[in-house]
Amino acid sequence: TYKKVVLQKALEIWKQTEGGEISAKILKAQMSLYKNWEPPFDDEFVESVDNVNNWWSNCELKKNEKHIADLALKLHAIIPHNASYK
Repeated sequence: TYKKVVLQKALEIWKQTEGGEISAKILKAQMSLYKNWEPPFDDEFVESVDNVNNWWSNCELKKNEKHIADLALKLHAIIPHNASYK
């Protein structure tokens, strides 16, 4: 399920690479908004026009609260042969 797999793994990665407890709580709230297509994550991604970097940069997030965008861009930047598989 979403909470057991996606959310837990995202928070695990976040805590290992970026932040602490407060930023993890913000990330969790942002992921819930994203999952439910709520603002500021309700813009459609148009493949013929958008790219991942532009889409995330257009999300209106507070300067110090761009946690979901930071995590998404880091995950997007992983080249498959650099990722470890379990």
